[in-house]
Amino acid sequence: MSEFFQYLTMPYLLEGIWITLQLTAMGFAGGALLGAVLAAMQLTRSAPLTALSRAYVTLYRGTR
Repeated sequence: MSEFFQYLTMPYLLEGIWITLQLTAMGFAGGALLGAVLAAMQLTRSAPLTALSRAYVTLYRGTR
């Protein structure tokens, strides 16, 4: 069991965990920002912006 905890404190493993957490936070923030922009585009009175955002959302939903 002590070897397990020894591996958890290795510098490269801790660095990898930190990089993973940073990428996760950036992905979450980017997704939230993109979602907010697309939602705002759908609520505008501009028909081209609404159509563009709906097309993007429809295409994205179809590629999951």
